[in-house]
Amino acid sequence: MRLPKKVPNFLKILSAIICLLLTVFLLMVSIILIILVEDTQSRFAAIFPLSISLLLAFIANKCIRSVKRSNETANVSNTPRTVNIKQDNQTRSTEQLATFKVNLPITPERSLESMRTAYDVNQIPGLIEIINDCLYLVSNSKNLETVINRLELGARKSYTLEQLEQIGFHSGKPTSKELFDVFLGEKPVLINNCLGKAYNDMLAKANELKTGRGKINRYKKFIEVMHKYDDDYTYENEELVERFEQELSSLITKMT
Repeated sequence: MRLPKKVPNFLKILSAIICLLLTVFLLMVSIILIILVEDTQSRFAAIFPLSISLLLAFIANKCIRSVKRSNETANVSNTPRTVNIKQDNQTRSTEQLATFKVNLPITPERSLESMRTAYDVNQIPGLIEIINDCLYLVSNSKNLETVINRLELGARKSYTLEQLEQIGFHSGKPTSKELFDVFLGEKPVLINNCLGKAYNDMLAKANELKTGRGKINRYKKFIEVMHKYDDDYTYENEELVERFEQELSSLITKMT
């Protein structure tokens, strides 16, 4: 169950308060019917207000969560924007990089020393080529799976490059810091860019179909694809996915 996106927060809060008050009232009615009334049929009737109270509690919870999410994402734009990777100098936070490195193998000094003696410097151009390929795809691809996979691959290859910097095998451009700024710092924006391009492309192709059923199937398939990567989304991605899903659901409703 999703709350309408345009409902003001104060109305959501008011709705939550009303639902909670009604929940308490109905719970009291149910308790009275169960405890004080001896008639079996009257006790059975307590199930109805109890069910309604649970539904109202659920709605109140959705309202509260919606307000919380709105406050957390108030400064985030949902409109996909074009990112120039080469000119974007936004600095990633230490926390983002630390979180990423938690999932990477720790590189002790002895491993760096082993890398210094075993790594073939002739492999560095190939490593840079893979990284550049990732940079191009995450910025230009309309395929969500490609963008998410390449963000992950690019981040890991950047970590390898950082190790090469530590042992003195690489000192030029791009630097690992610049790459982390893209693959980690710009990840939410790049995913939103891809979602926006994929959405517009899907709508254009759907409009070329002759049957309403074909269009509806295309809309439903796109919603399914978006939710396939829910675990990879941040709040700004979730908000854009929700907006697209609401728009497509509205189109489906009008066509059925």
